Amino acid sequence: MRAPDDSEHWLHGEFKEISPHDFLSMTWIWEGGDMAGHEMLVSITFTTVGDATEIKLTHSNLPSEGAVTAHNEGWTSALECFQETITGSA
Repeated sequence: MRAPDDSEHWLHGEFKEISPHDFLSMTWIWEGGDMAGHEMLVSITFTTVGDATEIKLTHSNLPSEGAVTAHNEGWTSALECFQETITGSA
């Protein structure tokens, strides 16, 4: 992952469940820092709402409140960038 400050943060994982157009889950394991080696789970549900798609992302098994805050900020930024890219508002 490349952060807004251009620093790189490496992670790996494994897809656990894939249901095309509906659901995706995968493990999320940071390779460095104080969460290195801690296995978390990211689940994403895609729901059609009219002409749009609602995305519900759940990141579970975070090891601390600090990790919850950091990942919430990271996912919020990533999804905002995604929205800007698909709408052309970047």
